[in-house]
Amino acid sequence: ESWIDCMDRALGVLTREERLILQRFYIRPEKGSVERLCDELGAETSTIYRKRDKALRQFTVALYGSEES
Repeated sequence: ESWIDCMDRALGVLTREERLILQRFYIRPEKGSVERLCDELGAETSTIYRKRDKALRQFTVALYGSEES
């Protein structure tokens, strides 16, 4: 299985919003992404960062396996 297939499968477990957030932060970052996300999602900056962290955790688990406690 190719790396791209693995990435696509991991992204597939995320919600549309989570994929959008990761896209704006990591896949296609651009200046002003956080402010744009705040406007589009109607959320404060701190909320966007929390959502980013959660989405990144879920993506990482989907890509590499379950988290260890």
